[in-house]
Amino acid sequence: MPLEKKWRPVVAPPSKEEAAFDDWKTHPRLQKHLQRFLDSPDPGRVLSRYSTQAQSLNPEKLLRIAVHVGAWVALLPLKQAAAPPSGGEEDGSQPSPVQLLAEILRLRGRAKILDWLQGLLHLVALRLQDVRRDVQGQAARPWMELKRSMPKAIWRELRSQPPSIPTGGESKEQQEPADQVPCLKRKPPPEQTEPVVASAALEAESSMVQQSGGLASEVLLASDLHQEISKLGNRKAVRRFHRDETAFSNSNLEERTLQLDSLEERLVKAVAFESWDQLCSLIMEAAAALAAPRHKGALNEAAAPMPEDAQERLQANLQGRLRKLVCRGLAYLDLLDAGTASLDPALSFMKLLIERFKVRGPLGEARAAKQWLRLQGLLTAEATIQVEAILESSLTEGSEPFSRSHHSGGGLKTTKGGVFTPNPKIQDNPLVRNTGTYVILTCSKCGLELKSSWVFEHRGKVATLVPGSGHNACRAKYVHTDAKVSVKLDIESHLNMCSHGSLATQCVTSNIGKRLLIIVHGEIHFDDWKTLPRLQKHLERFLDSPDLGRVLSRYSAQAQNLNPEKLLRIAVHVGAWVALLPLEQAAASPSGGEEDVSQSSPVRLLAEILRLRGRAKISDWLQGVLHLVALRLQDVRRDVQGQAARPWMELKRSMPKSIWRELRSQRPAIPTGGESKEQHEPADQVPCLKRKPPPEQTEPAGAKAALEAESDMLQQSGCLASVESLLASGLHLEISKLGNEKAVRRFHRDGAAFSNSNLEDRVLHVDGLEERLVKAVSAESWDQVCFLIREAAAALAGPRQKAALNEAAAPMPDDAKERLQVDLQGRLRKLICKGLGYLDLSDAGTVSQLEPALSFMKLLIERFKVRGQLEKTQAAKQWLRLQGILAAEATTQAEGNLESSRSDGKKYVTGEDRASSKSGVYSPNVKLKSNPLVRNTGQDVILNCNKCGIELRSSWIFERRGKVSTLVPAHGHPACGGKYVHTDAKISVKLDIGSHMSMCIHGVVANQCVKCGGSQVCVHKKRIYDCPPCITARRKARSDARCERRGPKREKTR
Repeated sequence: MPLEKKWRPVVAPPSKEEAAFDDWKTHPRLQKHLQRFLDSPDPGRVLSRYSTQAQSLNPEKLLRIAVHVGAWVALLPLKQAAAPPSGGEEDGSQPSPVQLLAEILRLRGRAKILDWLQGLLHLVALRLQDVRRDVQGQAARPWMELKRSMPKAIWRELRSQPPSIPTGGESKEQQEPADQVPCLKRKPPPEQTEPVVASAALEAESSMVQQSGGLASEVLLASDLHQEISKLGNRKAVRRFHRDETAFSNSNLEERTLQLDSLEERLVKAVAFESWDQLCSLIMEAAAALAAPRHKGALNEAAAPMPEDAQERLQANLQGRLRKLVCRGLAYLDLLDAGTASLDPALSFMKLLIERFKVRGPLGEARAAKQWLRLQGLLTAEATIQVEAILESSLTEGSEPFSRSHHSGGGLKTTKGGVFTPNPKIQDNPLVRNTGTYVILTCSKCGLELKSSWVFEHRGKVATLVPGSGHNACRAKYVHTDAKVSVKLDIESHLNMCSHGSLATQCVTSNIGKRLLIIVHGEIHFDDWKTLPRLQKHLERFLDSPDLGRVLSRYSAQAQNLNPEKLLRIAVHVGAWVALLPLEQAAASPSGGEEDVSQSSPVRLLAEILRLRGRAKISDWLQGVLHLVALRLQDVRRDVQGQAARPWMELKRSMPKSIWRELRSQRPAIPTGGESKEQHEPADQVPCLKRKPPPEQTEPAGAKAALEAESDMLQQSGCLASVESLLASGLHLEISKLGNEKAVRRFHRDGAAFSNSNLEDRVLHVDGLEERLVKAVSAESWDQVCFLIREAAAALAGPRQKAALNEAAAPMPDDAKERLQVDLQGRLRKLICKGLGYLDLSDAGTVSQLEPALSFMKLLIERFKVRGQLEKTQAAKQWLRLQGILAAEATTQAEGNLESSRSDGKKYVTGEDRASSKSGVYSPNVKLKSNPLVRNTGQDVILNCNKCGIELRSSWIFERRGKVSTLVPAHGHPACGGKYVHTDAKISVKLDIGSHMSMCIHGVVANQCVKCGGSQVCVHKKRIYDCPPCITARRKARSDARCERRGPKREKTR
């Protein structure tokens, strides 16, 4: 329609130049709005009508009435604008123009501000500056409320340029005739076109947001994030969320502190009264004020100067309190419940905050990383894993799922009003009835009361039903003060009884458990596992995902925070992907065929989950899936080479040892729906599952290939505690020969468990070993000591070379520095040496119990001695002492005794007849015990090694001519080469050399007696070392022998 045909006359603009604020105040249109309001017979009624309409209007009409109310606030006197029309004081029943405008601006959300409203808000902003100077106390409260609701863009533009008065046809909300609208055109900045203006405005808004302090509105600058949140929540909830964040952003520090204190108080009350809707509202309000995670500043970076207001906010720690409040509130809620759908904008917003930060770096590097990681776990684990698990369990059992996520209204159990009512399915149970008499139960933590009149009666025993989830507010159980009154959790599977009087899920006779698929009569091969509907469903869901990399990243993040039960559940999902996907697709990240550091492949994800599993028991489903993965690993070893095999070898190192053992012997049966390993079927119903052997390979060859594959796996590990020195397959085979197969498997299992544990678990493990060793020694349980030494040796690392003084030290990771400070390896070596000191390694039974630990430690030492001397290692004293224990006791002493016995033509004393120092107690051999001068006093004398200080107890003495000497081993302490002495010099010791204690009838040592003609007496009737002629003859004989050796050499030189 042409301008001249519009039904209102055109009002001329006040000036062709840029309009000033006085022109805005005197504009006829704004004066008309003010005059209409003042001429109303009941202004209070007008304000109430506007307030009611604002709740239901769309954004376009909402901005239209905002222009009207803005004109009243900008042009009315200060007192009249801030006070309700009913009187000068505030009236709770009727809003004032200032309060009404604040309410409308909060409801606006992110609707675009058009020209007329922009100009009016500039007038309001100027009035707010006057109010700050002239109005104090209670009268300023409505103005401060309005200030918090004002858009940030108004304050920014107020410092730069005042707005131009728009033309009559530009504003959509103003449908007035053009002949009454002033023809004032808004001049764009010089030398700029319209797109550049929009771009500059966007950049200005972005820079403003970056400087505003990091609140919720500061992160959601990009329109894509805003649109993503708007899609996930309804429009009204999103508007309310943005209104809350705007209010928090516009408030000062004192007001933010008061609001946060109020949120914490309301949270406590909401939890106490179990008002979960109120709790959701509080979480929404807290999340709206949440700021994005920030990177920790590097130590070598200079800290940026921080404004004073930012320092005050930092000292108040508002964001830390907000994160704590959100985590605490989410912990009380069940995110699977449809009633928590009102949290969608807040949950989506917090997920976006985390995802935006993870683009720049891992969440562990953020400030307050523990709170952010906990919040990430709450947001990711609850909403995804449990939903899939409930859906799968409901589908596999062939029954409709009955949970809070599938039922609503009267189908849920409730504790409303402090009275417990079970769900309808439990109420239909014939063993459950309502007595009509309430039993008062109390929470074991907070003492909150709950009434229940429902009982479960079975075999004459009556138990009161209580919620299986307990008290959600504090995560505690409901109990009765009287121990005689028993309670029963309302878990459906625990209340269903079969006709035989036992639980339906555990009754073998009734065989209620249904199989997931029809089992072929006779034998089941692994092909039946591959075609299972459940595993195929996991594979199809993964392949149908629009973003496979995002699925893998979500599973990887969830695995860090899940408990063992849920971790094994997602291991079944990932194991199905690895077992059924093509080899290349299973090992490569979804972003491309090559390796991607930022995204893990299914193979790497499964390896990570298995490492996090620790010693958690493997369920039936996971056992079967891992058998499929093990078969695939054998195919990979044959078909894949080079860099492509690295992720598969990493997975192989993480596989449980029991899978490889069972793969050679028994095959897993397909589990029944809902059964576990504890609920076995009758033997006649368990299918005989056989594995098809690989083509052109017999069973012995398969075992040999598996052993070679395990050896290849050890060569690439490099970081396992007990396996790092067993890199060569020859060493591995050598250890396997020295110990039985079961002991070797147990040894490697202990080493893998120690290697896969974190630092805290390792410290606890070593502490436990030390305590158990003390108890085993005090109880003289030597078999237990051998077991502890084996377990400690499995965790032992090889010796390391000392760094040269002129060499630069290699950079050490943080986790390695922590392990070095704790000194776990030093404590392990000390424990092993202490334990071996109590044992007699010359005993064949002791050595057999200590294998393969002894062979492993010898190989550690021998492998190092190839590169250098053992004295140049770190902790050389401990390694030398350990070498002495391993070498001297078991080999040197035994071989020396054997050679001496053969050379003398005497019988070699074996077994218990030999001398021993077992358990730190010395006992001479049988021949010495039969000596009449040797006897056992029964009182131990404590001796010490003069080198290492180890203790030895001896109660055997040698008594001659009134002099008593304590018997000690002649070879001393073989571990370090020292001799046993007593701290008191008055107590003499005697070496247990038999020839030195054999006395003749003349009271002299038998081999030195001249009258008896001992072996040490010469033909001159003297002892050979005291006879001068014999000494001269021996010297002459030695001289002649040397001359004979030197004679031929001199002739050759001539």
